[in-house]
Amino acid sequence: MIVDFETKCWEGDWEFLLKTTRLEKMIYNNNYRFSKKRLIINNIKEKTEVEKYARKKISKNIIDEYVYVEDYEDDVLNFFEIPKSFKLDDGYKYSISELTGIYLSDADFLVHFSSDSILIKNSNWIEKSIKIIKKNDKIKSASPVEERSRQKSLKKSDEIINLTQVFSDQCYLIPINFFKNKIYNESNKNTKIYPEYGGELFEKRICAYYYNYQYYRIVLTDSLYYSMNYKNLNFIKPIILYLNLDCPLLFSYIADLRRFFKNEL
Repeated sequence: MIVDFETKCWEGDWEFLLKTTRLEKMIYNNNYRFSKKRLIINNIKEKTEVEKYARKKISKNIIDEYVYVEDYEDDVLNFFEIPKSFKLDDGYKYSISELTGIYLSDADFLVHFSSDSILIKNSNWIEKSIKIIKKNDKIKSASPVEERSRQKSLKKSDEIINLTQVFSDQCYLIPINFFKNKIYNESNKNTKIYPEYGGELFEKRICAYYYNYQYYRIVLTDSLYYSMNYKNLNFIKPIILYLNLDCPLLFSYIADLRRFFKNEL
């Protein structure tokens, strides 16, 4: 199958992504030969500096291209029939990159990772997910499971696959044709689980559509990824950049410790 890979960056995290080996690991750990690898850039102060490092990734065949959200945002909103008033919504800055990626992809499937999300180790979750999605018309997205405590909880049922109608924009595999439909203007009471500060988020819109029309996401409990908020790493950012360091496993344990002290584990 033709599968694209994408991730995104902005002013607050582009250095973590482009000045270390993180981007390489994000792609490599998926154990899949992608047709195109795309970096989506949004809300950057100094384009020249970011482009210098993005071009280095292209020269090393890490990615194939980088694009700026601002070059496509109006076309994206028109294509998906989302009102321009969405630009005033708190969720816009969290959602326009994902919508842009879907708009630009011509592949059969798209794999998306937020810049702070990464598989802990190499996994063949993509091939597994595609086979399941192709066999069941009601399954429209897939992802590994996020963080160890949730993985442990899901595995108690002895099921490799967990079904949910909750959608997450941290990490997903989706069939492009379905997501290029006009599915982004639904609402549902079950979407109250999403943070209010995010407004009408991309993931909230998808979740509403799933609930309204009985679609599902599968979570593969034998594959694990983590999201580590970069704000929590700012105190060691100079060290990370100086050493060209990115350690998914180490940062996942840091995330675990934070959850532990917040009584979330």
